[in-house]
Amino acid sequence: MCGRFTKKYTWQEIHALYRLTVPSAIPNMQPSYNVCPTDPVDVVVDREGKRELEVMRWGIVLFWWSKSLKEHRLATFNARVETVTTKPFFREPFERKRCLMPVSGYFEWKDTPHGKQPWFLLGKMGA
Repeated sequence: MCGRFTKKYTWQEIHALYRLTVPSAIPNMQPSYNVCPTDPVDVVVDREGKRELEVMRWGIVLFWWSKSLKEHRLATFNARVETVTTKPFFREPFERKRCLMPVSGYFEWKDTPHGKQPWFLLGKMGA
């Protein structure tokens, strides 16, 4: 994944796509066009066979971190698919602590003579 993404979807779209458990109060999902690492994001988690939508901080906080999140200076969020199962930093979270992050599209960056140029790639949900 890249360093920025967009989210523009409704509860009905997320519920239908992921077959989520209906909460007591349906969330009011607002679009966001520049979601950054460490921002709160919607994620789909599996709790005892039931898929639920939760809000979590985007990034990896390792299980041994005992201080507050405000003191967590690492904003690690990106892993290469080729090494996610072998790199110690990502191995345990990948095997045991996964979730789905619904996104409408994301940005990739290309170096140009005039600086970095963002390119927006539309996700399936953004169509």
